[in-house]
Amino acid sequence: MLPNVETADQESIPKHESAWGSLFQRLDTLAHELGGELTERAARGQFFTPSDSARFMASLFSQRPNSLRILDAGAGLGVLSVALVAAACEWQEPPTLIHLTAYENDSFLVPHLNRTLVELGALAAEHRVAFKSHIILSSPMTRNHSFESFPTN
Repeated sequence: MLPNVETADQESIPKHESAWGSLFQRLDTLAHELGGELTERAARGQFFTPSDSARFMASLFSQRPNSLRILDAGAGLGVLSVALVAAACEWQEPPTLIHLTAYENDSFLVPHLNRTLVELGALAAEHRVAFKSHIILSSPMTRNHSFESFPTN
């Protein structure tokens, strides 16, 4: 499943005029508003992915499984997850089920991420795609096994 930039399906990237676009616009605005407050994240090299970049990255996904499991290892506000779910919902044959596990190590962002995933579930349902998600407050890259899990739906 190697991405191929030359064959990326640009048509699968939802446009800003859609409900998906409204969600992307909200996330970009929120990232801009929160960006100045999150100097500690910036010092660690963390940043919010712009929605245009996330949508492009999602367009590179070449597999079209009937069931899709997503691990968002540094979810932030959830823009990468939104981009992939939005693209999958627009496939000619969208998956019947998407299951998302979102890891975030900043408790400040969890309420924002939760709102994003609730909205994402509603938009997936409009496309007749079952969507299940949960947030884990931890980092999958550490050996720290203590975490909190927040079901979003």
